[in-house]
Parts: sequence; C-alpha cells; structure tokens
Amino acid sequence: MSEQPSKKARTLQQENRVFQSDWEAKYFQIEVDTKAHCLLCPVVISSVKSFNIERHYKTHSSEYDCYQGESRKRKLESLKSARHKQTNMFKASNESEDITKTSYKVSSHLIARNMKPYSDGEIMKQAIVTFATECCSSSVKEKAKKLQLSNTTVTRRIECIANDQHDQLLEKSKNCVCYSAALDSSKDVTDTEQLAVFIRGFMPYFTICEEYLTLRSIHGSTKGTDMFREFHATLEEAHLDPSKLVGVATDGCPSMLGANQGLQGLINKWRDEYYLAPVTWHHCILHQESLVAKSLNMSNVMDVVITTVNWIRANALKHRKFKKFLADTDAEYGDVAMFTAVRWLSRASCIKRFYDLLPEIKMFAEGKKDIPQLGDEDWVADLAFFVDITAHLSSLNRTLQGNNKLCHDLYSTATAFINKLCLWKTQLAGGVTTHFPTLSDHQTNGSFDAYNRLISNLIYEFNRRIDGMNAFLPMMKMFSSPIAINVATAPDNFQLELLDMQSDIELKQLFKSEDLLEFWSQVPEGKYPNLITNAQKNTSLFGSTYVCEALFSKMVKIKNQYRNRLTDDHLKQLLRTASSAITPRFDTLLKAQSQCQVGH
Repeated sequence: MSEQPSKKARTLQQENRVFQSDWEAKYFQIEVDTKAHCLLCPVVISSVKSFNIERHYKTHSSEYDCYQGESRKRKLESLKSARHKQTNMFKASNESEDITKTSYKVSSHLIARNMKPYSDGEIMKQAIVTFATECCSSSVKEKAKKLQLSNTTVTRRIECIANDQHDQLLEKSKNCVCYSAALDSSKDVTDTEQLAVFIRGFMPYFTICEEYLTLRSIHGSTKGTDMFREFHATLEEAHLDPSKLVGVATDGCPSMLGANQGLQGLINKWRDEYYLAPVTWHHCILHQESLVAKSLNMSNVMDVVITTVNWIRANALKHRKFKKFLADTDAEYGDVAMFTAVRWLSRASCIKRFYDLLPEIKMFAEGKKDIPQLGDEDWVADLAFFVDITAHLSSLNRTLQGNNKLCHDLYSTATAFINKLCLWKTQLAGGVTTHFPTLSDHQTNGSFDAYNRLISNLIYEFNRRIDGMNAFLPMMKMFSSPIAINVATAPDNFQLELLDMQSDIELKQLFKSEDLLEFWSQVPEGKYPNLITNAQKNTSLFGSTYVCEALFSKMVKIKNQYRNRLTDDHLKQLLRTASSAITPRFDTLLKAQSQCQVGH
C-alpha cells in the first residue's frame, strides 16, 4: 500500500498575513519591512499574526490601557515622533561617517597623490556640488554640500593619512630580516637642503618592501657630519636595528663618499665602534652613467648647436618668426629644444630635434647669421654620430631607472652596454654603421677613426666606474645564477652548499621554471644557510638612488614658487602620501575621530 504524501507547511505569504492598520492605535505597533515593530520596546515581531501581537501588548497593557480615545491617539503620535527622531539620528551618524571617509579619500588619493595645493579641495567641492545640482537628486546635492574639503580640513586629513602610512611602515620594518638605505640630497625652492632617505627591506617569503622613510631638512651646513647626524637620527626615530643595515647607496658628492669626514667614512667608523658588520656601499649607477655620458667630448658639435638654439630663442620676435616659419614649411617639429645640463636626458632630445630641423634652421639663418658648419658635410656627419650615440646612452639611462631594481640586473645592463660599445667600435672600424641609422645617411670619404676613439673613451670610463661593483660580482652571481656558477671561483664558505644545490635535480628544475625570488623562497634555509643569507642581502640592496631622484621631481612640483612657504613637516607629509605604496587605513582613521562633523 503506497504511503500518503506528507503535507508541506504553509509559508507566511500563503497564509496571507498582513499588518492591520488598526493595530497601531490598539497595540502601539507599526509596520516596518513587513514586520511589526513595537513602539513601547525594541521587540520586533516577524510573524505578523493578531494573536502574537496581542500577546506581546499584554506585557505593556497595565501601563498603557489608561490611554483611551483622543489621548491614545496623541500618545501614538508621540511614540511615532520619538521613534522617527531616533532613527534619523542613527542615519545622520552613518551619513556623517560616510562623508568624512570620502573627505579622507579625496584628500589623499586626489589632492595629495596628484600633488595639488590644499586649497584645491574647496574647488573640488564646488565642482561636486555643481554636478549634484544639475545631474543628481536633491538628497545627493545636500550630501555634497556637507563634504569636508576646506583648506584647513584637507591639511589635517593629509597629516593623519601620512602619519598612518608612516606607522604602517614602522610596523612592517619590524619584520625585516635585513634592509638597506638610499640617500640623496637636493635643494628646494627656498635653498633648504633636503635629505631623502628610502629603505628597502627584505621581508619573509622573499618579498621586497621599498618605501620612502623620511625627508630631513638641513638648514645649516651640508658636510658629511651633518649628513651622518641626520641619517643616524632617522634610524633611531624609526626604531630600525642598525645591525640589520647591510647596504647604503648614495650619489657621488664628496659629503657622501668621503673616506674620513664624508658620510661613508663616518658610518664605517660608527659601525666599527659598535662592532657591527660593514655595509655594502654603492655609488648610484645612474649618476655614474651620467658622468660617463658627460665625458663624451664633442664640443665642436655641441657648441654650435647650443649657440644656434640660443640665437633663435634669445629674442622673442625672432623666436616667434622661427616657429611661424616651421609651421609654414610643415616641419616635423614646431620648435627647437633647449639644452639643460642639470637634466640628464635633455642633451639627446636637443641634438635629435636640432638634426631633424637642420634644413629649416639653415634656411632661416640665411642672411641673418653666418653658421658655416651647417653646410659642412663632415660637421653634419659628426652631428649624426652624436645623435645616435646620445640616443643609445639615453636608452641605457631609461633602462636603469625604475623601482625595485635588483643590483645584478643593473650590473648586467651596464655590462651589456659595454659589450655593445665594443661591437660598435669593431663595426665602425670596418665601415659598418648598422646601429647608427642617422650616421648611415651621411657617409663620408673619411674614416670613422675619430668616432672609434670616442667609443674607446666611453668603454674606458664605463669600465673604470663599474669597477667598484666588480668586487661584489661573486656574491651577485651566487644570487642570480647559483646553478651555473663555477664553484671553484666562489668563496670557501659557499662552495659545499653550491655543490649540493647544483646536484639537486628538483632545485635545478625549479630555477629554470620559476622567477628568481620565487625560486629562493622555496630553497630550504636549513640546508643552505649561507646562500640564503647572501640572497637576502642581495635582494635588499639598492643599486641606484632613482627613488630619491623621483622624489625630488615630486618635491619640485609640490614646493614651487607659489607654495614656497610650506613647512618642512607639511612637505614631508605631502611627499609621503604622493610616493608611498601603502594604502591608508581609512576605517581606522575614522574610528580615531571623536566626532564626524560635516560641512566646512
């Protein structure tokens, strides 16, 4: 005999339970989201049945049955009004928190990160209110009016955000196994010397933390003792363990590299006094490349170019006529480029622009200025060679730039360029100009001996300056290619570990298939302690002060002639917010406020 199907329980919708309007006055209940809410206590009755509501009201009846007729209606309206005010109070509180959080985000991610003045917050608020007025509902417009973006408020917000990012950095630094520092200094618009300090820490699982640590304003002398005092104070204020410092990268000025009274000499003496291990010193490879490029002596070309460009741009009327002439002749460019010795890459762009506009410049100068070199084929060939070689040097410089660059990558890039120079020298000796496309258009009857001498000088200068990094070459090779290194050339305390690693089939396969840092993260530390320590050190080292130079570019934009009264603290905070990769903890900042106010 078949079983009878069981009956399914009816749902609330099927029972058609609906809140009755007379329950408001009878039981002091109101309907909110299909549920009955008691006006006398916080109870919510989800099952809307007359029996449930009546039973709950009986718990209050002894106190409220005395209200009858008009007095009961007045009591109901009073309870409704009180509940409405309470609900709106919580809504206003949430709304003010949302508006304050938006104010923080606008201050940090839009104003500070784009290096705009504090007062731009007021302009942004006007723009937001205008948009809300024209395109949004009245409620959105009212919220927009409450945004806190006044000059003083934005200043305060950015200060809080910068302090939070700094606190997060200090928390991270506690987990550093080792770290290195990059230091460089530059003058701001008020001639105050600003010392930028970046740290690069090796974190667990072979990750890198490269962050802006601080900016130290030096108002007096800038000798090595002053630099050391500021650097030492920075480590103490950040609670960084000096024993974990493994490397320092600086520019090449005497106050940094002096062996006795320079920063390098003073740090070495300090570490010797406290029996700390010596640090690895790197002279910024970008500065060295720039010095090598300056040794390329082609004054016969550069002097004519600078003189001609200055002649065109020195007189306003002449400059306007020249630009109009270029426009009338449909020239490739609309103007010549100026050369600035301070800007590393300006020479290449100036020379290239001059060469591309050479026919127009020659026509414009006729009858106005005698420049015989413009019609000399040999001089034009020299110019063409100069265009090509400066383009190669500029390309090298750009390749060396960037964040989180490992030292062995920088060294490999510089070494590869030296090999390219040797190749070009050999090819030019045979009359081959494959890698000099501009020079190929100006073949001359003479040889390229003069160009070969210039390239030979570049090779010599590169080898001389890169010689300082050769001392660390064995350590870099053990980090970048431990499987391929010749064990006999490695230091004694690494040889046995290298032999074990090179015999490990699994690690050899892992080295081929994984990223370098990922490979080292999977190498067992217990079996290869010396190799792991070396890898940690190489991971944390700075090979250049690119991060400092990038910071100074932002400093020039932030503290300019119109904002020259920025305090040192405000400049430091703005640079941190504009440079740091650490995300501010907006919710934490919001909770730290005693009250979220709106609309100022």
